[in-house]
Amino acid sequence: MLNAHVKKSHTPKTIPCTECSFMGVNATDVERHTKRHHREMKFTCEICSENFVDKDSLMTHTAMHNFMQFQQCNACGTTFNDAYSLKEHNRLYHYDPTTLIQEKLEADSPQNTTEHKCDVCGKVYKYKSVLKQHKVKAHGDMPNYERRRYLCALCGKELKTAKGLEIHNRSHTGEKPYTCEVCGKCFACETLLRTHNVTHTGERKYSCDQCGKAFTQRSTLVVHKRYHTGERPYVCPRCGKGFVTRTVLNTHMKSCR
Repeated sequence: MLNAHVKKSHTPKTIPCTECSFMGVNATDVERHTKRHHREMKFTCEICSENFVDKDSLMTHTAMHNFMQFQQCNACGTTFNDAYSLKEHNRLYHYDPTTLIQEKLEADSPQNTTEHKCDVCGKVYKYKSVLKQHKVKAHGDMPNYERRRYLCALCGKELKTAKGLEIHNRSHTGEKPYTCEVCGKCFACETLLRTHNVTHTGERKYSCDQCGKAFTQRSTLVVHKRYHTGERPYVCPRCGKGFVTRTVLNTHMKSCR
């Protein structure tokens, strides 16, 4: 073991890395360093030319391109999980005039006796598209395709907004487009970057109106004010004791019997 230690730690480092100033004791040492710090970005996306170190990363990235391109509405940018949902969305919100004319011709035909009845209030409409619009406006009846439109295609997680889905997708692709100008650290969304920037500026713009103590984040102020109000929204289901944060509750539950 001593010989191995001496060989590893005290052998002169004479083999240079071609990418940086690192010096290795032998070719294997340099090769190990190169794989860790200078992995070759040899897999290129044919759509946006972004490079990746392995095929799996490229496939994940490409899947997001395909998902957005195949199911995104050209008129408003809304994304969907399947072609049918996109088609129905376009029928309801971006109706093609030629299609509407055709539907009216069919509905106005003497041979046509079809009625489109609302199953909530019983109102009857001549056109199916008008019934759909009525149900959305009068009864808040959002079809399944509208409710599912912010589902992640890779993991199935449901997001509340298209922007939220876009940010979530970066957890799969590893994309972090927001960079701190001070330290170079990167983030997936602007909100995380703004929160991080406070660590450099020290700005405390959220002040308690009862004691004057200031905080860098609004969420911290909210928790702090609970100590003044006595609010304990997180309650232990075993003993009924309340806590100011879920983290404190979770810690308590580990020892609560």
